[in-house]
Amino acid sequence: MMSEAEIKEFARNIKATGQFIDESATELSQIGNLNEARNELMREIKNISSKLTNLESNVTSIKTEFTEMKTDITQIKSEFTEMKADITQIKSEIPEMKFQIDLNFIQSEENTNKRLFNSLLCLTQDSKIAWIQMGYDVMPEMPKNLYSLRNAHRNQITVICHYYKIPPSESLIGDKQAIAEFVGVQNIRTHH
Repeated sequence: MMSEAEIKEFARNIKATGQFIDESATELSQIGNLNEARNELMREIKNISSKLTNLESNVTSIKTEFTEMKTDITQIKSEFTEMKADITQIKSEIPEMKFQIDLNFIQSEENTNKRLFNSLLCLTQDSKIAWIQMGYDVMPEMPKNLYSLRNAHRNQITVICHYYKIPPSESLIGDKQAIAEFVGVQNIRTHH
């Protein structure tokens, strides 16, 4: 059996062990809390990792869009360069176009005057016809007066119709009258 001193010693040891367990309980509960904290920290790390992966994907997408925009800008610059060249070409052609317009206006004015002359003064068979110039096309040989127009042959009338872009018809007299009216002569049948 145990002596009283041994029992007291044993009781002190049990009391010290209880005290130790009591003091350790707080620390042990903190270890449990540490495990929960560690688990929470791991969840946060996974969450941050997922967000970083999404961010990396977004950055890659943005880089791709910037590369595409750079390509588009390069293409736009190229198109502007081509447009600038076209504008320069058009600017260089403007003086020639203006010159042609001026010539066409003068020719149009001359043709209007010739039509007026023909309508007022081509009254007899000997009346000279002022023939109208069509652009820069070479004018075919034209009858000199109303008499020559009235007596012109089919071949000559067909050539004149083509020159004036008058569709030739079956009627030689009708074609002669169409030509006369085109140049301002009222009627190729005169009384004198």
